[in-house]
Amino acid sequence: MHDVCGPLWAGKLWDSKLADSIAQNKLKLNLSNEERKILDAIKEESKINWSNAFGFLDMHAFGRTYKKNLKISDAIELLSNNKINVSRTHFTPYGIRGVDGVGLNKLVNGR
Repeated sequence: MHDVCGPLWAGKLWDSKLADSIAQNKLKLNLSNEERKILDAIKEESKINWSNAFGFLDMHAFGRTYKKNLKISDAIELLSNNKINVSRTHFTPYGIRGVDGVGLNKLVNGR
């Protein structure tokens, strides 16, 4: 089984209160700008409702597959306006989390 994709976790990945507290106190820590951005991404990811979302969507791969050039900020805005809870992911600078089949369809169709 692990030869295909590795072990997967479908449960809650973190404590949103802890992630929020760490992100709020990041200026007290000796961190680089990149590390601060990662903490912010984790804070936002921790708010996602995982009951209807799995994994993340790499926007570069999305663009190649669907022949669409969509900025991450525009994709997040489009999905948020359609009441789909998404955020950037800390796994890659090109990814967003929280995209389900409905959200993917909205990105492909642009509405």
